[in-house]
Amino acid sequence: SESQCIAYTLDGINFEKYEGNPILEHSEYRDFRDPKVFYYEPDNAWKMIISVFDHIEIFESTNLLDWNLINTFSTESVINGVWECPDLFPLQFNDETYWVLILSVGPKPGEGSTRTQYFIGDFDGKNFTLLESSNSIRFIDSGLDNYAITSFSETEERIMITWAQNGYYAPATPKYGYCGQLSAPRLPFLFEDISGNLSLGFRPVDLPETINSSELKTHSSEGKMYAELSNKPLL
Repeated sequence: SESQCIAYTLDGINFEKYEGNPILEHSEYRDFRDPKVFYYEPDNAWKMIISVFDHIEIFESTNLLDWNLINTFSTESVINGVWECPDLFPLQFNDETYWVLILSVGPKPGEGSTRTQYFIGDFDGKNFTLLESSNSIRFIDSGLDNYAITSFSETEERIMITWAQNGYYAPATPKYGYCGQLSAPRLPFLFEDISGNLSLGFRPVDLPETINSSELKTHSSEGKMYAELSNKPLL
């Protein structure tokens, strides 16, 4: 079965595994994965959501070491498969705060494409409650190459990035030392769709309009050529 462990750093570069690992195990389910941790100021506590086979479990801690299960979330509005890679974050719309739950679902090999769904609702530190209009199957992106999307905390705007690949055919793609690639970064926002329901949209992160060729460095590895920016932040 899967368990949750911690690695820590004192300099932001070198990480050490916590000697008390694992800090969290599950006695019932084998699929217990993909923790997402965030600080929830109203409770002065850390929250962690974890995918557990066919539901989400919500934990709370004040020290990042000792975690208490405080609630679960489940819905029938999910395609068939194991729940993975959850994310939960607030977004504003018309001066109101809503919470968006992201969920990736992975069917068994040969049983369909991996997809990423989203739900809009409210979170009070313990309960995630769906909007009535959001209690349906709603996908991020119309295309299939979107899985395990996640967001970054402590950024000026909430930036998200996803795995641009699909588990259904990933094993059959050409192998060049990697499988798939990451998407361009994107910014989520809420809007009313043509039915008047609150929906999730995205716009690209503003990147530099031009890149001077002198800022690019190239290097080769195993006969392949790579290029990277030299001291040029993309975000």
